[in-house]
Amino acid sequence: MSQDTKSATELLKNAPLNVTTEQAIVGAVIAKLREARGMTQKDVVEKMETSESAWSRVEKGDTSLSVVEFNRLTKILGISSDEILKLVDESKVALIAKGVDVKSTGAAKDWKGSSVAGGLTSTGMLPVYGTLLFGLVGGVIGAGISVYKTLTDEQDKGK
Repeated sequence: MSQDTKSATELLKNAPLNVTTEQAIVGAVIAKLREARGMTQKDVVEKMETSESAWSRVEKGDTSLSVVEFNRLTKILGISSDEILKLVDESKVALIAKGVDVKSTGAAKDWKGSSVAGGLTSTGMLPVYGTLLFGLVGGVIGAGISVYKTLTDEQDKGK
């Protein structure tokens, strides 16, 4: 075995089995918060004044929100940016503890494109995005979502 082949083999042997991006985690957290608020994607689309396809890309982690859009979203969901980012951080820590390699740059679509995903899966890595990521994040932040839902329900009753 050549030195190059051996090095590549060693790298793959020590590679994480699952990979996602911070952007995808943010999208999954936002989607879970939206659901906890009892809102559909269409509800958020109307209030954010964006298209359904654009919003879908945000929740899938394919694109990110500007600071202005993020601020508007916090008002729509009735939760502070600090709380959203805390849930994202907690999700990231828990995913890393479960063996998921969280990339700090790049969109989820960069990891799930046919050539990239094919390359990752052929090396034994599984891109974690979409429903799989949504389920993992939901499990991680479930308690936080329950508290948030209770608080927003109480706020709604007080109106």
